[in-house]
This record gives sequence, C-alpha cells and structure tokens, in this order.
Amino acid sequence: MTGIRPEQLARRGEFYLQEAVLDVLLEAKREKECMGAAEISRRSGIFREKGIAGLNDAIVTGLLNKLEKEGSVEKCGEQWELTDQEFTRRDAVS
Repeated sequence: MTGIRPEQLARRGEFYLQEAVLDVLLEAKREKECMGAAEISRRSGIFREKGIAGLNDAIVTGLLNKLEKEGSVEKCGEQWELTDQEFTRRDAVS
C-alpha cells in the first residue's frame, strides 16, 4: 500500500487480529466456556496450516499472552477466557 509504512500496517493488522480473538472469547464467555488457542484460531479464521503443528496457533497464542498482560484475558485452566471486566465492557457494546 502506497504511503503506509510496514510498521503501520502491522499495528493495524495486530489490532484486527486482537479484536477477532476477543470477539470469539466474548461469545465463549456468554456460553460460560473457556477456549484454547486452537479453537480460537479455528473460529476466528486465523492462520492454520495442516502439517505445521508447531506453528499452528502461534499467532493466537502470542496475542493471548499480550492480552493477558493488558488485563483483557486470563487463564482458565489450560484455556483462556475474557476477564470479567473485559466481558462487561464488550457485552455492553454489542
């Protein structure tokens, strides 16, 4: 894209990927369930490639770790869920 630096494109892309992950977890929280990175990847349509098991879900796992540090998601056993605060914020908007 002309005029947009690669770093700007990456930030925009990361924002939309995070929103996709958070939206999937919002629906899961409404159903009172936690979700692993593989299921989040599948439901959001984020990169999954057969035969590359080690890399599948790496993008989502990285995003989840970042979102955990920001206080938007938390561990639920070996899976993930929105924090109550993030759920309340997102549920009120949708």
